[in-house]
Amino acid sequence: GAADVITTVSHQHIYGLLFNILWPLAAGRRLQASSLSWFEDLSATLAAREAVLISSPAHLSRIPENPGWARAAQRLRVVFSSGGALSFDVAQECQRLLGRVPIEVYGSSETGGIAWRQQETQEHQAWTALPGVEWRLSAIEAIDAEEEVLAVRSAHLPSEKWFCTADRAHAAADGKFFLGGRVDRIVKIEGKRISLSAIEKLLMASPLVGLARVIAVDGRRQRVAAFVVPSEHGQCELVALGRRGFTRLLRRLLDHFIEPVGVPRIWRYLADLPVNAQGKT
Repeated sequence: GAADVITTVSHQHIYGLLFNILWPLAAGRRLQASSLSWFEDLSATLAAREAVLISSPAHLSRIPENPGWARAAQRLRVVFSSGGALSFDVAQECQRLLGRVPIEVYGSSETGGIAWRQQETQEHQAWTALPGVEWRLSAIEAIDAEEEVLAVRSAHLPSEKWFCTADRAHAAADGKFFLGGRVDRIVKIEGKRISLSAIEKLLMASPLVGLARVIAVDGRRQRVAAFVVPSEHGQCELVALGRRGFTRLLRRLLDHFIEPVGVPRIWRYLADLPVNAQGKT
């Protein structure tokens, strides 16, 4: 319909530029001149008009309980999300609070839009290529091993050649595909291949952890550092056990799955992960 475009993301990157400004102008829709950073302002704005919400995982994963969402959900027509994949749990929480499962758009500044999905059920986690986008799996060398990554070809690219992304992928049914994390998140420490994404996944599978980000830190010896936002249960354990005891608990989660050199040596516990104006951690 003629819903206004409301945003929580900056127009200073390709997703925000396309969805916040160029699409509304081309479609003759009203757009919100500034992004809304506060959830109280967002719920009130959405409740006041028919609206499309342009958002990101950084914002959608932090939506608090608020009675105002019930009124907002009555007028919200669709939610778009990009800049990273939403977890299935967050997609379902958006459905509960906002009345809509977000339409996720996968792409990059280099490729433009590639594919989309809407996780209405756990069976809807594969990605569907956007019109005019061809894709295939391409084998590349990545730290002593061959990986299959997604390659794309479309009119958005500067040539007709296939463009290899840094995203692992495998084929699904009906011409769709699954994404499996970035190849460049594999690091080599003391001759061992360590997946930073795998460490994050193992940590976030624990009821003690709400969010986790893991990076490799360069120095005299390369080490892995973990930045953890404890869950409510985890926060209680952190207070009861202290930092050292809580760290031992998390390390034990990794011991059977991660090479010893890849287990984080540096641990930081945060109230939340910091994000920039683009919603990037």
